[in-house]
Parts: sequence; C-alpha cells; structure tokens
Amino acid sequence: MKTIVLFLICVVASLSLAQDSPASPLVDKSKAVLQARKGKDASQLNQRLTGDFISVGSEGKLHDRSEMIDSAREGELQDFQAYNFRVIRIDDAAVMVTYDCIIKMPEGDAPNMAPRYQRISDLWVNDGGDWKLKFQQATAARPID
Repeated sequence: MKTIVLFLICVVASLSLAQDSPASPLVDKSKAVLQARKGKDASQLNQRLTGDFISVGSEGKLHDRSEMIDSAREGELQDFQAYNFRVIRIDDAAVMVTYDCIIKMPEGDAPNMAPRYQRISDLWVNDGGDWKLKFQQATAARPID
C-alpha cells in the first residue's frame, strides 16, 4: 500500500512539474519571433534575441543578430504558417523548439525565393528568468533525392 501511495505522489509531482515547464510559452515565443519578423517589429526582436544570437539560414549561411533585426525592418518575411511544434528540453536553462514552416520571403537576388517549406529549430536559453532566442537554424524541406 505504501508503494502505491508513493507511486501516486510521484505521478502527481511529475504532472505538476510538467505543467510548469517552459514548453508552451516557448512555442508562443517562437511564433512571436516569426510575427515580429513579418510585422517589421525590430524592437520586439531586439528584446527576444540574445546579444550573441546566431542563425543558419536555409541557404546555409550564418547570420548574426543585426542581420536578423535588419531583415525584420526590411520586411523580408512576407508570410508564414508554422505548425508541428516539438519541444526538447536540453536542461533547466536551455530548450529547443522545432517546427515546420511554410514561408514566403525573398532570398538572394530577385526573383529567387527562399525554400517554401522549412524545418526550423530555435534554441531558447534562460537569461535571468527571461527566455531569449540564442540560435536558430532553418533547413529547407525537400523530397528525398
């Protein structure tokens, strides 16, 4: 009987810890980053990105924080539809959010366009109680060769 009670206490404790996890708020933050880019809201990105933020674009090039903010100011991300979110807890201070995204934005010289279907991974880190985006990678989703 004590074993069953102890088991139930552990299950309830696990459930309450799961509810306190940053999973849902970080999915919302990933969506908010996309919305800020679409809405040309550079100040919102300025608040959400770490000082040493880095991104790997779908073209395979590295982009720093200032490039991400400049891209938002210019309105490069014209539209998006994000779905299929997955949250992977790295540790207490780092969480990976991956998702699929259908995007509309230019890439390179016109009329080139960025790959329409992408898999995006966001690495969020806890910065003094506030979650900030430290790293992002966009990978073009394509049929297997």
